Amino acid sequence: MNTVGFHLHHTLFVALVLAGPITAGGYLWPTDASKHLTSSFCEFRPRHFHAAIDIKTWNRTGYNIFAVDDGYIYRIRVSANGYGKALYVKLKDGNIAVYAHLERFIPSLETFANELRKKRRRYVLDYFPDPNQFPVKKGEVLGYTGETGIGVPHLHFEIRDPQNRPMNPLRFYPGEVEDTIPPRVRFLAVIPRDVDTFINFRPDTLLLSLPSGKTMMLDSPIYLTGSAYIAVSAYDMGNGVHNKFGIYQAELRVNGTRIFEVRYDYFSYANTHLVELDKNFSLWRKGLGKFQNLFRHPQNDLPVYPKTPPGGGILDHRVLNAGENELEIRLSDFQQNETVIRGRLIYHRQSTVAMAARSVIRKTLLLALKSPEPLNWIEVREYRSGNPETVSAQYILDDVQHIGDDFFYYLSIPLKTNPEIPGLRIIPYYAPDLPGLPLFLKPLEDDPMEEARKDPVPGTMPKWIFRGGEVGIRLPLPLFSRMQESEVFAGLPMYFLEDEVLITLRLADYFRISQLPLDEHPYLVAELQQWHPVIPGTVKKLRSSDGFMALQFQKESLYDTLFCRIQKRMPHAFQEVAPPYRRLSEVYDVRPVDQPMNRGAEVIFYLPDSLTRVQGLGAYYWDARKGWLFLPTRWDREGNRLRARITSLEQFVLIQDTVPPAFRVLSRMNPDSSLFATRPLYFEVEDEMAGIYRERQITVRADGDWTIFEYDPEEKFIRIDPQHLPKNARVLEIIVEDNVGNRRIHRFPLRYN
Repeated sequence: MNTVGFHLHHTLFVALVLAGPITAGGYLWPTDASKHLTSSFCEFRPRHFHAAIDIKTWNRTGYNIFAVDDGYIYRIRVSANGYGKALYVKLKDGNIAVYAHLERFIPSLETFANELRKKRRRYVLDYFPDPNQFPVKKGEVLGYTGETGIGVPHLHFEIRDPQNRPMNPLRFYPGEVEDTIPPRVRFLAVIPRDVDTFINFRPDTLLLSLPSGKTMMLDSPIYLTGSAYIAVSAYDMGNGVHNKFGIYQAELRVNGTRIFEVRYDYFSYANTHLVELDKNFSLWRKGLGKFQNLFRHPQNDLPVYPKTPPGGGILDHRVLNAGENELEIRLSDFQQNETVIRGRLIYHRQSTVAMAARSVIRKTLLLALKSPEPLNWIEVREYRSGNPETVSAQYILDDVQHIGDDFFYYLSIPLKTNPEIPGLRIIPYYAPDLPGLPLFLKPLEDDPMEEARKDPVPGTMPKWIFRGGEVGIRLPLPLFSRMQESEVFAGLPMYFLEDEVLITLRLADYFRISQLPLDEHPYLVAELQQWHPVIPGTVKKLRSSDGFMALQFQKESLYDTLFCRIQKRMPHAFQEVAPPYRRLSEVYDVRPVDQPMNRGAEVIFYLPDSLTRVQGLGAYYWDARKGWLFLPTRWDREGNRLRARITSLEQFVLIQDTVPPAFRVLSRMNPDSSLFATRPLYFEVEDEMAGIYRERQITVRADGDWTIFEYDPEEKFIRIDPQHLPKNARVLEIIVEDNVGNRRIHRFPLRYN
């Protein structure tokens, strides 16, 4: 399809979706389980959107599912993972209804599916019948709700358009779900876009806890200089249940003008991975929960932003006035229950004042400040590190001198006798409501830079900020005091914070400083040389210091410039593996872990000859909740390499696992170890290290013939129904293989009385 044709088709589809459902008489509700939801359309899932509504089945199975309209069975799928047992019905209007996680189909479909599985000798079935093979009528029972695949009992119900793109099912069921409860907001985050962005005078994300309510006002104004965006942690609920699910629509207005809107009506599987741009991947990876971005990333081409261009939602000089601005956030569910958050944002300058002179006489701080611009007034706040600030004092500036290009202001500030109040934050105002960046000082101490020079050992190492193509170095004062005279920092923007200095580097500055000799600034250069920029649209390979492990980036690997570090280290005590498993490499800790990736990268292990014939060898990544998890890899024998595709940066290691899966009979066994073939047979199967990811790793045979079985990977059990055993079969054989090829075979005699 040419570009014009694509955009025309896209525009027509959006118009049809936004116009609402067009169905003759409407669709029937898909189940008699309930009309309550447990999950909504377009909720966040790792690397994809939730394509359905989940309908509550009260933690039970066996409720009827119905054909929502006339049509035919379009697809029959059986799997132990994902959707489990699923039916796809092509409706008379061309749309497709999907029912997933079913316990079973109606008998005729169940028998047909099982016969196909047995004929193909495969657990997984993905079959597309002819249109006239299984016609259905509206209201006809098609199967029964269950918990196959992933998750607790519920009905996963989708409606897709004729091009197989998921649409919000609630658009076809106006008024069916009872919901008079507006969305509830837990947190609001203001997130810097650039290294030199300051939020409430700090170069960090601001996280605010919000009270409950339909309308709320932020207690204090948000101060911003630079470029930032907002994300909210919110959820919706329906009447009569306690389940929490995602919102339907969000809007951000600045001074009455809408600058961002998202509405979840449909998406395409081709760009479902962009969920990591739509939601806030960084906050999620840091364990802070799921946040909805009120900002459209420039690389985000999802169709859920009907009136927001790429880059929309960014808070900067293009949408903000100097001084005070009004913010309004509106969140709504599909039934248009709405929650509103209002607040003030003060957009200010990056300018600050410098201390020209000071002294303390009779509990009074005499202070001379230098400013390149005239000031209107100054605010002084007392603070303790890590504690709330006290009430501020305002100083009208009537003692001023204009010397050359600078303005000098002289203040007398009374000091409290309490020695526990160590610091002052001095905020210059260039207009009545237009502040600059603050100056921090501790009046009861000598000059902090002089004190820092007396300390022979730096207190801490530098901290790093990476945003886009820029680097921020947060240097503790003791370390900065040794570097400030160096020509290395000449001309670089510097911002003095409470106990540190922020230095900002563009990409050219990074390359210049990272190539300096190590002995010139060892604390800085050695650390900076560990971080390597990877720019979108380029191909780059990064290798660990020992050459054992590498990351391969392709042109479409990234959305934004990534500064990446591969650090080889010994595992932490809680990461060490116990016998009989063996760790065969050190841990390769790859950072940052919180930057989303587009098409991902490839991790490569270069194996020495001593490891090429090791049995049970696998690559693993660290999960904070589950421990080491097997990473599916490809073995490149020509280069003695293990290769795996990754979509996030993690901690990687090589582990040897030669232990076959554990196996236990759950059904009653006879004294002679035989099993009754007239009853359902249950077995527990589990693999502690490498794991079992696919159904094909389990085989069941009766007298040598492949036999149908059911496998639940979450509950870790196998079920064999007697009806699937060949008549008078005498021996049951079960073969289980883990992800690295360790195999266990069990044989049981069968009895019939």
